Amino acid sequence: MAPSAGPSATPTPEPTSSDLKIIEYDFCNGLVGNPTLEAEKGSWELNASYAPDWTCLAKNTDGYYSTSILKSSYYMENMTVNVTYIKRDTDYGQVMAVGLRSHAVTTASYESWCEGHAKYVCEAAASDVEKVTLSLKVCLNDGGYEELATSEYKPFSVERWYRISFSAIGDYLSCTMEDDDPKASDYLETVAEVSANTTVLGDDAINVAGVGEFGSYSNSQLFRDFKIEDNGLW
Repeated sequence: MAPSAGPSATPTPEPTSSDLKIIEYDFCNGLVGNPTLEAEKGSWELNASYAPDWTCLAKNTDGYYSTSILKSSYYMENMTVNVTYIKRDTDYGQVMAVGLRSHAVTTASYESWCEGHAKYVCEAAASDVEKVTLSLKVCLNDGGYEELATSEYKPFSVERWYRISFSAIGDYLSCTMEDDDPKASDYLETVAEVSANTTVLGDDAINVAGVGEFGSYSNSQLFRDFKIEDNGLW
């Protein structure tokens, strides 16, 4: 798999396997045990636990209202990023996000999730810890930060696992939020979804390979898994 040809502040690392199509990260071994996983921003604890049943979790350790981003080093263009998370029972830090095609650009914005990278973002923002909306956003090469589409508000619960699945296939972006609570009868029922066509961006569309990532705004969210699928053959 060739590295991205897009502008980058650092050389693009080669994937460790040219035929690797699915990358699943295990948070049990920390960052040292995951050489292709790194913090783009902030501090992270891996192999965290959450009573009474969960271990091997990832969480932002920078405190209240602090954005942290954890990323893979595998570069892909057509890709799906899956992240499963839970929100603790507190009303602060109700926003998380998943990013793809992310690559460093010297002229990119540092606003919100951009952090000096061009990328597409699916943001899940809860309100009053009772409802949630999904928004598709883009961090542009020229420093712009725009919203492409947003969903209606849907019911949301704290202390419940949700899976965010974010895909970019050619010009098409889609993001879904599913109920992923193993104890629930409605396992993997779709909670919210949003999609957009990036042709509306014209020449500003991000049509190059980049990495998959996820982030949180506060330490009130914990992450159970992180999986990236290469959809290059689609």
